Amino acid sequence: ATKRLENWDIEIIEKHHHHKVDAPSGTAKMMVDSVREVKKDINVVVGRTEGDAKRNNNDVTLHSIRGGGYVGEHEIEYVSDSEVIKITHEAFSKEVFADGALKATQFLYGKKAGLYNMKNLFQ
Repeated sequence: ATKRLENWDIEIIEKHHHHKVDAPSGTAKMMVDSVREVKKDINVVVGRTEGDAKRNNNDVTLHSIRGGGYVGEHEIEYVSDSEVIKITHEAFSKEVFADGALKATQFLYGKKAGLYNMKNLFQ
């Protein structure tokens, strides 16, 4: 999406339960890295809670929300002057993460020692 919507504003929003201690989440950081693969010169702005500076063209704003029982929700918004496109993933249970860990384990079984990441799993 970033390739097609390269000149649009980008907002990344992630939500987790109030017990989660890190912010932003690792998944949100991976989303930033994925945008950076296309837009090399991005400036990551963590939150935009106050101030008087306008948004710069290369800003990507990253919002972290911690509250209640959110299991995990990640959204990237591509915003133009006339429309918004949102891509959202919402987990209702931690079971999806366990399933992902099992799939990753199956993928790694029998592989040579090395450094792998989630991109390798989906190739």
